[in-house]
Amino acid sequence: PLPAVASAKEGQNWFLLTLGALLAAILAAFSGAFGHEFVSWDDHVYVYENPMILNPTAASFKAFGTQVVSLNYHPLTMWSLWLNSALFGAGAKSFIVTNVLIHWMNAGLLCWLVWLLTGRQYRSVALLTALLFAIHPLRTESVVWVSERKDVLYVFFFLAGCISYWRYLETQRSTKLWLALGLMLLSCLSKGVAVVFPLVCLLLDYWHGRSRELGKAKVWLEKIPLFAVSLLFGLIALDVQKGGDFHGLLTLSTEKAKALSTIFGFDQKLLFAGYGYMMYFVKTFLPLDLCTFYPYPTELQLRGGIYIGGAIFMLTTLALAVWSAYSTRPSLQDSVNGDEHGRKGASVFAFGFGWVFATVILVLQFVSVGVVIMADRYFYLPSAGVFFMLTYAAEVYWLKNKPALRNIWWAVIGLFAIWCLWLSRAQ
Repeated sequence: PLPAVASAKEGQNWFLLTLGALLAAILAAFSGAFGHEFVSWDDHVYVYENPMILNPTAASFKAFGTQVVSLNYHPLTMWSLWLNSALFGAGAKSFIVTNVLIHWMNAGLLCWLVWLLTGRQYRSVALLTALLFAIHPLRTESVVWVSERKDVLYVFFFLAGCISYWRYLETQRSTKLWLALGLMLLSCLSKGVAVVFPLVCLLLDYWHGRSRELGKAKVWLEKIPLFAVSLLFGLIALDVQKGGDFHGLLTLSTEKAKALSTIFGFDQKLLFAGYGYMMYFVKTFLPLDLCTFYPYPTELQLRGGIYIGGAIFMLTTLALAVWSAYSTRPSLQDSVNGDEHGRKGASVFAFGFGWVFATVILVLQFVSVGVVIMADRYFYLPSAGVFFMLTYAAEVYWLKNKPALRNIWWAVIGLFAIWCLWLSRAQ
């Protein structure tokens, strides 16, 4: 037992050191925002002109349970803002600091999840995935914009739910599955986009090696509660985005408005989706010219090659993901045995692109929402799939066969991380 105990202790120490390093990196990237004020985009609705936040009472806390705010039903987000005001007052600093701390916890959860996904083998993959996720300039909008509390909060419960579901796959203990359901519910109460959680669970099934079991009833029956929660919050989101009150069960906090639009045809929406999907990848690896507002193109602009190229890029990556899924039968044991050329094969691309598409599909403008074709904040959770795919593939299929290249890899990643940190401070 002693080696096992020593290994567990070593793993615990490594994780604590990693959390400390992630906190230092995140503070280096985003602490410059601690002295900032609110911005005039949505913050007035959420905080500085919201009397229920400025005067946090038991009655206002209760009212948030049914209130639609800025065309979103996310009571847990509003309760967290209420708590900020109740504990620290209505100044911007406590709200921004809290966002940054939740983001730090998200980076820690992502590190833990990736560590589990690698069969507890590749600490470098877990560290690099979490680090690049944590300090990338595309995170700035989600982390330091007070109104995006919903973004960091829903991802906290989402990632915790993924960890719980993975532990269910490992142990087959139903309590882990019910815990995952509870965490999904909290995630949906923070932001409606969390309804994609069951799709990510199917990806985790695939990565764990359950792809051969997808035809069995058990795999789908165990997810009925997850899909039921997803359906409920999906219907709520569609209704409130149209300006509704979900059959009188919710309360509208402002005059009636709507965010959904139906003025575009499917061919246009496909081009919008492809462009946004491709540009998220471009801005992940070349994070320049970031903006808080990316408007829809004109009809003339939409005929440009970049929009057609985006659609081709999106369809190509999806085809690669499907091909990878069908050409491999992933098993966690393959990774544990170090068989990088075994059944894992190209499954990391199926999982990685699958993660990206599943978590970004609702904001790719297939259903037109708002007046922007894309937004930095929309790639908060999806980016984790990109960084995992990159670092895992590099470790397992490149560095393991050519260890002499490891120093070059770390130098390149290190320089990219420093560049990202500098850009995040500026952003």
